[in-house]
Amino acid sequence: MKTKTEKWQQGLYPSEIITATCNCGHNIDHEKVGLERRYSFWMNLAQFLGVTPIPHQLIWYCRQCGKEFASTSDRDICDYYSI
Repeated sequence: MKTKTEKWQQGLYPSEIITATCNCGHNIDHEKVGLERRYSFWMNLAQFLGVTPIPHQLIWYCRQCGKEFASTSDRDICDYYSI
């Protein structure tokens, strides 16, 4: 199952994230691409206390080749991907 970036998401992601691909040719829409969320110490503490944490960095990586090919620290995108 392959999902495509919706039209409303085109304005959310910077163009370099949308066009970034790994060595295999997968982009952020591909099913073999994973998303890693990195949290600061304070967000980990907030999660421990039951508050929904907001990641301070998002990293897209390919599960097939293992390459990290896109990352962002944009606050709006991180808010969108908070758990």
